[in-house]
Amino acid sequence: MKHVADEKDVGEQDGQNSATDVAEASEDEGVKLAPSVDVVDEGAWKRTLKITVPADGVKAEYEDVLKDLARNAQVPGFRKGHVPRVRLLKQYGEALKEDVKVKLISKASDEAFKAEDLEPVSEPEIGPLKDGAAEDVKKDEPAAEDDKPEGADESAAFDAIELDLEGPFSFQITVEVKPKFEVPEYKGLKLERRSSEVTEERVEEYIKMLRRSEADYVPVTDGGAKPGDRLTVTGSLKVGRKTLWKAEHEICHLADDLLLGLPARAKREEVEGIAVDEKRTFEVKVPDDFKEEEHRGKDAKLAVKVEELKRPEVPPLTDEAARNLGAPDAESLRKTVRGRIEAQAAASVREDLGRQAVDQLIEASGIDLPEGMLERESRTNEVRQMIRLSQMGVRPDQLGGDHMDRIREGAREASERDLKARLVLEKIAEAEKIEVTDDDLEEEIFRYAQATRSTPVAVRSRLEREGAVDTMRRELVSTKVVNFLVEQADIKDVPGDAAPDG
Repeated sequence: MKHVADEKDVGEQDGQNSATDVAEASEDEGVKLAPSVDVVDEGAWKRTLKITVPADGVKAEYEDVLKDLARNAQVPGFRKGHVPRVRLLKQYGEALKEDVKVKLISKASDEAFKAEDLEPVSEPEIGPLKDGAAEDVKKDEPAAEDDKPEGADESAAFDAIELDLEGPFSFQITVEVKPKFEVPEYKGLKLERRSSEVTEERVEEYIKMLRRSEADYVPVTDGGAKPGDRLTVTGSLKVGRKTLWKAEHEICHLADDLLLGLPARAKREEVEGIAVDEKRTFEVKVPDDFKEEEHRGKDAKLAVKVEELKRPEVPPLTDEAARNLGAPDAESLRKTVRGRIEAQAAASVREDLGRQAVDQLIEASGIDLPEGMLERESRTNEVRQMIRLSQMGVRPDQLGGDHMDRIREGAREASERDLKARLVLEKIAEAEKIEVTDDDLEEEIFRYAQATRSTPVAVRSRLEREGAVDTMRRELVSTKVVNFLVEQADIKDVPGDAAPDG
């Protein structure tokens, strides 16, 4: 192989005085390499591109890199831009060759992706051209996986790619690419608008929720337990025949989703309706923070018998109670609460219509996601959930294995739906030329600043610092597209509440 440092004859022929002729050459738009490309389908949107740059492309790129070096190199004893070519090659030969290799790979890859109409969505695996499937770069004595410095495999693969400045340059790159699919008909989608009347009962229940700190617990003599009730029970927790816990007169609360306050948690739907003197047994898991470590995570039975059932009862609303909540009187509070519920209901209806539209398009499009793309998005969602839990004071080591599995499963399901929705909405935005202007972005930043009691300048600064401006712009485009779909839809009104978000 010929090294650029050995090309003294070229430098001498060009003259010993300077490389001015190279440095002062007019700049063009850059070298077009026009590589040949062979695309190998690796399945699930993974593609290997086998790329070869012709010899004249290699030479042109080499001369382009040398030209740039001649313009900018600072060598003692020579004026900038007037360093002899032979001196440049002697001093920078090997580095120049490495630079040429990097630029050839970068530019040829870009040209290949554009030529093949492929959009990468993962970090590329770059290596020497193989006749068969991609292989790992082998060494005489490969280091143990844990002993390899970060980036060692990538560096070895790069080094294994050979560059001959007198001949063609070949390498291969393996990436996951953006899925291609046909967008189904998105105008005239059949949607159901589910909405219910805001009754006086809903208003009063909302006000009771606002006043829950004023509630007194009164005995329930008729009917079974409901969410919000306080239960006094006799209970036991057993693994097989071994009793891990037993107690009388134990107080617990039936929350929106679980019975809380006992050494293991039962699901609300299994507990709801239990009455005084009634006994029920639930299949549960021993929590990971149970005092006896050897039983943690095991299947168990939680038995409870209700001794007493009490329900929170809020005293009647008075003008004084309303003033404690910031309203001038009770009637004003009711009007404010009604308006709030109506606004929330209208927002829920809009969200539900949008969700129906997107779900229909996702199902009809039949998108198959690249696994790596989905895995990265799932990890990001999982981290977000863990951050939210930590902000609520819950440490990851306090969560049981089952809980962590549910978090991961939920993050993956949400990520799959979000990614498919994003791909579908992007295509529709492109087809309908739906865009977000700078004014749209500034308006959204202003709304966000108001909601977070910040300033637009502070919000924009944080978004730019976190690299989230493009994310906000993308979400605004998605919102515009969803609104467009709903406007174009065939909507039928049906009774019932809008489906909850998520």
